[in-house]
Amino acid sequence: MDVKLQSIRGELILADFGNIEMSGTKSFSVELTEKQLDLETPGFHQVPFRILYRDGNRVPFSSTFLQSYTLKPGTLPEPEPPVLITFGKPINGNGAIDVVDTAALEMTLNNSSKNEVDVRLEMIEPREMKFSLSQSAMKLGPGETKNVEIKIQNAGALTGSAYVIFALVSGVSQGRAFANYGSFVTNIVVKADLPWIPILIGVLIALFVAVDLFRRFRKSSAKS
Repeated sequence: MDVKLQSIRGELILADFGNIEMSGTKSFSVELTEKQLDLETPGFHQVPFRILYRDGNRVPFSSTFLQSYTLKPGTLPEPEPPVLITFGKPINGNGAIDVVDTAALEMTLNNSSKNEVDVRLEMIEPREMKFSLSQSAMKLGPGETKNVEIKIQNAGALTGSAYVIFALVSGVSQGRAFANYGSFVTNIVVKADLPWIPILIGVLIALFVAVDLFRRFRKSSAKS
């Protein structure tokens, strides 16, 4: 299959790995610049990438991943990211959500630090799915928690496929960049068909009972 590496933020094709045999393995080394990765502020970053590939039938697919990178490391270890991400229902116990055409879920951001932070929120998505956020930039006060709604749309994903989705939060705290993420899986499922046969049988039974009661009522009325 034909495989390419894409920078999600810049939509740039960074490397063309050519054809890789099915079930085969190849190792590659790619040199990237800070400009290509859209990195400016010193500190800890999570850089999003997308793998573009085609199967044996030339059908296009994609997958995403994050690569951590520290720009201009300081003399001290990078502090823990101050913002944490959690997901609410309908994420199940396996960290997944079923999607037919559309779906929605709630994400919670919590600032665990004693400082106010400006944060940017991004959904790292494959080409086959689209995500929209009720908020993508916000201020979080010390210890503050905010909820963000995520709307999900199937934009060409095939039934039976599954995708790992990343929610990436980034910002600057005390002059250093920070980044953190949460992840979940979207399972593309078939829309459940309505049980038409049981419904039809129920309607026919109800109609039969109604007609029978009406006939009995007419007979009793005629006798009286």
